[in-house]
Amino acid sequence: MKLANLITTQHRYMTRKRYLCSNDTAKAAAADTRFATNER
Repeated sequence: MKLANLITTQHRYMTRKRYLCSNDTAKAAAADTRFATNER
């Protein structure tokens, strides 16, 4: 369970970093919102 959470968190930061690097802030924000909703 904890490992799954860790992997999910890792994946989220990688995804956000990739979006930010590609300068797509709208997608980065959308990804953040989606992940935040999923974790609640």
